[in-house]
Amino acid sequence: MFSEFGRQPVSVGDAILLGPNVLFSREPECQVSVTSIRVDTDFALDQFFWRHSAVFARSA
Repeated sequence: MFSEFGRQPVSVGDAILLGPNVLFSREPECQVSVTSIRVDTDFALDQFFWRHSAVFARSA
């Protein structure tokens, strides 16, 4: 995988976390299958907060 931060080798089972607006590319050595998941951070943080709001209420 290539990005603005350099080149890193990636192998089977690796997970890659990229921040917003990070340019990257890849150069596979053979046939590959890739799964991408895009997460809206505001939505994810809101869901996390409300699912665990009881924990936050106890610590206040």
